[in-house]
Amino acid sequence: MYYGKKKTGLRFRLSFVLLFVAASFIGCFVMYMKGGDDDPLAGEPVPGMMEHIIGEEKETEPVPELHVDNPVPLSVRAADGYMNNILYVGDPIVSGIFSNGFCSSGNVLVLSEDADIEETLSIRSYAAVYLMFTPTNIHEEKDRDAFLSRVSTVVDKIRSCRRYDIYIVSVLPVSADSEGDGLVNADIDKVNSALLAYCNDARVYYIDENTYFKGSDGRLRSSYSDGKGGLSEQAYNACIEMIRTHTAIKER
Repeated sequence: MYYGKKKTGLRFRLSFVLLFVAASFIGCFVMYMKGGDDDPLAGEPVPGMMEHIIGEEKETEPVPELHVDNPVPLSVRAADGYMNNILYVGDPIVSGIFSNGFCSSGNVLVLSEDADIEETLSIRSYAAVYLMFTPTNIHEEKDRDAFLSRVSTVVDKIRSCRRYDIYIVSVLPVSADSEGDGLVNADIDKVNSALLAYCNDARVYYIDENTYFKGSDGRLRSSYSDGKGGLSEQAYNACIEMIRTHTAIKER
């Protein structure tokens, strides 16, 4: 009887242990499965993860090419803040913009051997860069090609600094007194046609002031000539007004 009772007690304790082990195993398994539901990697992405991924995709998107509509059409009138932050680059014609009071000396760069476009653009930033040229000898095709090469070199130097909006103002007509063997209005028309084509290819803005400055005879209007081969104050007024009202600025 004693041994039978001992054997029965042992069997009871072993069953209890097995039951406890089974219950613990089931509990741990349930907790494991429940914990998997809370794992951010097992369900929805971590907040900000998609934004980070989308941001990385946007950084790899190419910058859209600049669209230009040439000649630049009539636009919203540019504010004084824009006009006061333009850099005029080119032949001595640009110095008249300063001398006639349309800008400060720091907004004009006359091209010469000593002129350094990169240095000028490194000192301060501008809203836009406007190029104005007055070629003196473009009768031969080789001379016109050399002129266009010069323009292209200037544009490349500006773009090497930063991405500016670049405008090229058409070569203005000359008066009858200023026409000569190396410079006639018919040759200026050829140069302007080539300039327009270049601006379209290089995605540079082109402002056609030549047509506006011409008289009925195809030459510079008498009121725009100073009688000395240069431009009158009225001509510079008209030039600046054309620039002010022909920009790529969109009305907001």
